Amino acid sequence: MKISALSRYADKLPILFFVGALCIFSFAFGTVVIKFQVFPYSVLNRGFDEWNALTAEPARRSYLRPVRYDESGTKVYDLEQVMPGATLVTTHWPETGWTAGIRLIDVNGATLNHWDVRPQEIWPESPHEDHAKGVANVEWNNVHGTYLFPNGDIIFSVEFLGLIRMNSCGEEIWKLPYRTHHSVERDDVGNFWVSGTKWIEEGDERAELFPGLVVPFLEDTILEVSPEGDILREISLLDSFYRGGYAHLIWTSGSLLTGDILHLNDVEVLSDELAEQFPLFEAGDIVVSSRTLSFVAVLAVEGDIKWLSTGDFTRQHDPDFEDNGWITVLDNRTDIPSPDSDIGASMIRSINPATGEIRDLYVAEGDEQFYSSWAGKHQRLANGNRLITEAWAGRVFEISPEGETVWEWISEPFDEDLVPEVFEGTRYDIDAAQVATWKCSGPPE
Repeated sequence: MKISALSRYADKLPILFFVGALCIFSFAFGTVVIKFQVFPYSVLNRGFDEWNALTAEPARRSYLRPVRYDESGTKVYDLEQVMPGATLVTTHWPETGWTAGIRLIDVNGATLNHWDVRPQEIWPESPHEDHAKGVANVEWNNVHGTYLFPNGDIIFSVEFLGLIRMNSCGEEIWKLPYRTHHSVERDDVGNFWVSGTKWIEEGDERAELFPGLVVPFLEDTILEVSPEGDILREISLLDSFYRGGYAHLIWTSGSLLTGDILHLNDVEVLSDELAEQFPLFEAGDIVVSSRTLSFVAVLAVEGDIKWLSTGDFTRQHDPDFEDNGWITVLDNRTDIPSPDSDIGASMIRSINPATGEIRDLYVAEGDEQFYSSWAGKHQRLANGNRLITEAWAGRVFEISPEGETVWEWISEPFDEDLVPEVFEGTRYDIDAAQVATWKCSGPPE
């Protein structure tokens, strides 16, 4: 007697129907998520945003943002209130075909010195052996994190590729093949604290230290680096997070459990001078910032978390220890419908770790605008002014203690619709006469 094909698989029909229904549901759910941009669209969309940007074709130019200002160049609104010095700016420049570079400009915007950065020439072959090998040593990558020496030497990170020191002529002194990014800050003894990261992949024993995470994922690290480019200390922020009992924040935040888990975007050390103003901390303690989980934390140099603030800021950047026991941050406040919206309200805010009090230091009002969906920096200057990098607008501006804009520089637009992101602006106590003593100084030829 012959058995029909349907009868032969009758016992498997429930499973087949279940699998089919699951496929249909998954397709429908995915369509709804993408079409209406409902949860988890935003999480999935931004989970690998920077890595996707690095792998983009050059024509996409992922560092470009919608033009927000009608003008470009430098404006001095009140010269008497401007903090003297020169401003170090990192962005992409038209004179080099919109490749990354660093320039030191005077108060009128004239270039005093420049360092062109071509990652594919610094590392023709990627120094990394992980699955993302070759992603970051590309011509459209960014410079993110800098420190300028008085003699014109400069240390900087090529985003997720490595740390480099050059002289004033742009000649390489040393390079560190570690996936550094975002911040380069000097401590009291002259060493540098740098954001780093490394991929944890299939078969890596370290994956077992972080239950619940799915390989491949990024393990953010805090590096102490000597002026000669040697790694003196390496702290795993994920390890600090797990050991400190904060891993539950990953599960409750809606964050991805793979890829860019924490997104460390700043590392700075508490100085001897300010330490006595922070009763909870000691000199040498480290403040860090996580964009993905929107937390600011202070760690002991051994990596133990002493204090953590979450829910007070949104995708914040650049926390700084400041006078009277306050930590000041650029609060991006990405709580609007889309990153390209014009209704953003980034601000400069402070938190007192000892009391939990929060105060707003600068909020743009009236005709002023200030919004960057992510990225950005701020620097308190010696005269009480503050230099702010409005990254997504391609703008660096200086405000008085009363919040009035006294100086600004806006990048030249790429075209009528797009402007290159400015990754940081930093004011240095350097003038043109000092720069003229450097071996190589002057604007691009």
